[in-house]
Amino acid sequence: MKISVKLDTLDDAIKAVRELRQSLRGKADKIARRLAEMGLGVASVKFAVAAYDGENDASLSIKAEGPGQYTVQASGESVLFIEFGTGIYNPEHPLANEFAMKHGEYGQGKGKNRSWGYYGKPGTNGKYLKTTEKGDVYITKGNPPAMAMYQAGREIEDAVLSVVREVLGND
Repeated sequence: MKISVKLDTLDDAIKAVRELRQSLRGKADKIARRLAEMGLGVASVKFAVAAYDGENDASLSIKAEGPGQYTVQASGESVLFIEFGTGIYNPEHPLANEFAMKHGEYGQGKGKNRSWGYYGKPGTNGKYLKTTEKGDVYITKGNPPAMAMYQAGREIEDAVLSVVREVLGND
């Protein structure tokens, strides 16, 4: 990026610097927004195709935190179970220790058992057991971690340089 001004007056230089600063802020916001949108796309697909026993109520969005600051958010009762997985037969999420989300140590702690029951709808691995007053009971051994948000973060990290180059172009 180049800035050229005749230094005939200090006012011209100040004006040029302000214009450059405003341009860079706009470009920084565009870079951050594009990366957030990329992350949202990755996480949305991963949550949508995740193996999960129960109702997948994951809802994803982008929240603007301020100029050039965006957050990809996932909300819903199933989000942690889908992101980190459950059950001793499934691998742990790479960040399970960091976020205190090891199988069997969050939610109701059922993931430390060989299998457990839940009320609701059949999931990918859930098997019908019986119908009770509260509804249908299914047995599960858990689900593997979908790592939707983790993978979104990795994709964003990998794309930073190319998105910056694309937005800044030949400036």
